Amino acid sequence: MAASADLLSRLQASNLIRGGLVTVHRRSGGYSLHASHTGQPVARLRPTGTGDCVEVLYPAQRGRWRPFGDFGGIVLPLDEALEYIETSGFFPIAEPWTIPEPWWHRFIRALPWRHRRT
Repeated sequence: MAASADLLSRLQASNLIRGGLVTVHRRSGGYSLHASHTGQPVARLRPTGTGDCVEVLYPAQRGRWRPFGDFGGIVLPLDEALEYIETSGFFPIAEPWTIPEPWWHRFIRALPWRHRRT
């Protein structure tokens, strides 16, 4: 139990969690990371039992978690796993973005045929 408490404290001290991009939840022997702005699952870290190594899983269909590749998951130390999640570009942890206004909205607003009813 001490190892899981240590992993949880290290997770909460990471840049992803402290920066507010991701929240962490302990569920069924692992740690689920969810995007703060959408609540969608980002990744799951499942401890392997050897030191601080965790297996990195990604969200699949119907709420399941899948390992990367056909030959098993990626097993990394916790710090490297967090860095991998942050820098790989595969995990949806980016800040929420707004959809830019289409170019034709400005065009329609500028048309002179807007009539006022009197």
